[in-house]
Amino acid sequence: MILNINKDRNLECRLETSKSFYKTFKQWATDKGLNVLPIELMPWDFFVVSKNNKDILCTSLFVADHMAILWHTMGDKKYNRDIFDLSFMFKSIEKYCKKLDIAFIMGTAGKKGYKKLLERTGWHDVGVKKEDWYLKIIEQDE
Repeated sequence: MILNINKDRNLECRLETSKSFYKTFKQWATDKGLNVLPIELMPWDFFVVSKNNKDILCTSLFVADHMAILWHTMGDKKYNRDIFDLSFMFKSIEKYCKKLDIAFIMGTAGKKGYKKLLERTGWHDVGVKKEDWYLKIIEQDE
């Protein structure tokens, strides 16, 4: 299911099942020397961003009642990371969460540039020691 499109940058964000996208996700992780959870422990859905019809980024989302947790944001190793593409993925996820009446999203941020992106787009460091947890409150229309 297509969630969001940016025609100017040839970007598309879609929702895939873990069953249909896990193989690609695992390959991207392997290419970067990372381990991932087995498919049985992964969230059911993946948010996948493609640029010029080529998949470049993904993340999965655990949803629990009024909150969601980003899980394993990953990109194709061959992809030259663009902060706009990542921001586009997060905005697409926020739109999705808003439709589900999710109050907030949490996720971790390990890299300095990644943290800056989150902070510029309304995410807040929750202040947990020795961890980089960030929180985004989803503004609901009344």
